[in-house]
Amino acid sequence: MDLGKLATVIVANPSLHTIPLDRLLLFLASIAPLKEDILLMQASDHTIGSPPVILPTSIQSFFSQACGIPINVIQQLWSTFKDVAWHDLAVSSLLSTPLSTFHTHGLPHAGRTLYPPDQFCSTTLCPRTLQGMWMMHAEQRQCILYTVSDGPLPVYSIHLYCPVCDVNYHHNFKVYKGEHTYYGGVPDIIQVGEHQFVECQVIKMWLIFVTNATGLYYFSPIFPHFS
Repeated sequence: MDLGKLATVIVANPSLHTIPLDRLLLFLASIAPLKEDILLMQASDHTIGSPPVILPTSIQSFFSQACGIPINVIQQLWSTFKDVAWHDLAVSSLLSTPLSTFHTHGLPHAGRTLYPPDQFCSTTLCPRTLQGMWMMHAEQRQCILYTVSDGPLPVYSIHLYCPVCDVNYHHNFKVYKGEHTYYGGVPDIIQVGEHQFVECQVIKMWLIFVTNATGLYYFSPIFPHFS
């Protein structure tokens, strides 16, 4: 959506005239990071590619507090911009949502969450997947994510469960009858403990530190037996 179209939409909706532009842009930019949280509250046969008509109450509360917009206007904003913000990648990159916004307002409403890579069960011939029904059984845990740019952050880890296939899907792996199977490829974020996640960039830094420390130890003059 270009500025001309945005202005046209605002002019056509008088109730939006009093909303500062920076708050409106923050609202639009905050939709993409919360897509999975919004979808998790929909019916299992809801089409993932389409935004829901009604925004969940908890998400409305988050947008109101985080963007400084009256809560009675949030649903109208959603009805007006949901299709553009849901599908237009340019809108999601229009303004980078400040991380402090989620720190201040995200918990317990809709803080940063780590989901499995897919919301459909990947078991071959899963009846629910064949019917276009995504997993609705979810377990939420509070965890810590160690990052390069922002240090340790509080996050939610979401596990999705398929009751038909009895498979539990985590951020990095799935569990079936006690057997853990990791997804293909190297993820950007790796789970290293029950409640701990680490960015790959942090792990690479750790490896560099360990390598350098080993070199210092090996060549240190106080350890002549290595010379």
